[in-house]
Amino acid sequence: MDSTENDDQERDSEETGEAGVEAEAAPTEDPNVPKNRAERRAAAKAARRGRVALLADGTTVSADPTEVAPIDDAGLTSPTTSMGGNPGALAGTAASRRRPPPRTMSKGTGDIEGVPEWARQIGNALDKNRTRLVAAAAAVVIVVGGALGVTSMQARKSARAGDALFDALQTSEARIEAEDAPVREDAPARRGPVFRSFEARARAASDKFRQVEQQNGSSRVAPLARLAEATSLYQLGRYQEARQLYQGLVGADVSGLEASVLEGLAFSLESLNDLDGAAARYRDLAGIQGNAYRDEAQFYLARLSVRRNERDRAKELLHGVIDRTAHPPAADPLSASVQSLREQAVALLREIEPADPQIVEFDRQRAAGGGAEGGEGHGHGAPGANPLESLPPEIRRQLEEAMRKQGRR
Repeated sequence: MDSTENDDQERDSEETGEAGVEAEAAPTEDPNVPKNRAERRAAAKAARRGRVALLADGTTVSADPTEVAPIDDAGLTSPTTSMGGNPGALAGTAASRRRPPPRTMSKGTGDIEGVPEWARQIGNALDKNRTRLVAAAAAVVIVVGGALGVTSMQARKSARAGDALFDALQTSEARIEAEDAPVREDAPARRGPVFRSFEARARAASDKFRQVEQQNGSSRVAPLARLAEATSLYQLGRYQEARQLYQGLVGADVSGLEASVLEGLAFSLESLNDLDGAAARYRDLAGIQGNAYRDEAQFYLARLSVRRNERDRAKELLHGVIDRTAHPPAADPLSASVQSLREQAVALLREIEPADPQIVEFDRQRAAGGGAEGGEGHGHGAPGANPLESLPPEIRRQLEEAMRKQGRR
């Protein structure tokens, strides 16, 4: 009995010892490892924000798991976190799971992980030339701003020059009224200047155009002002001055008024009895702008032929003008000018050869159409008027003198 109880006690003691050994061999729980999902989420959030995590049991977790507390006098290591632990556990668990920090730009090298080599080279080049780039950008801003300022200034100058030219043109087209002209009570209010004679108006216009040119010499209206001044000088009989101005405008930019330049120059030369020079300019006039002024030029050349006593040549040229201007299109905005030119050609041909077949046919058609044609030099719609009256006074006088010498007048 005693031996049996002793055996039972020995077996109980062995079982107890084995249980103690197994208990000692069982792994202890690491206090530095979060116990549940909430603690893991709190630790991760703290790591992202660089703060200390507050766990569910009231303890905190440092954002840097590699931080190790100093060893105290007893040779024990203070816990890195409030959860306790030893340096081996901290170094073997949390530190082993730590992700390496991302690579950043090394100071002074411009080396960034994942950036291509060509991009780094461009960045380094821009950094080295930063001063030059800033200066170049400033220069661009200055140039663009200056260009805009110059453009705005030029626009204002052009506007002022245009206003001055318009004012001068109004003067050249102002009314002419004699001093003793009666004033009607129902007459509209007068606008603009009024002149007592054609000469007074031409002188005032000439002065105005000269001022526009002098004050706006670099603007685009300056050539137009010179052209208008030359016309005013020609009207005043100052043919030499007009010729010089017209000559200086040949080949200049006159906004499509090249025909007026050549015509004015030829008129001035003809008035100065330079018939060869005038003929050359009339031939130039015939060939510009797609021969648009061919009929006018041939009429002028026929007039020169009359002055040179080349009657057959004059009749040939006039026949061509009369034929080509016989039926101008009704919708043509220049139909009135074409009809006027035809009237002048018929009047000049009548002066040369009254019995010319074209004159006979012209008179017959006018009579059949109810026109008042029938006398020498009658004009369209104005019985007794001579279309040659529209010629410049000096040219008309010279033409009439040449005809008298030839026995026609």
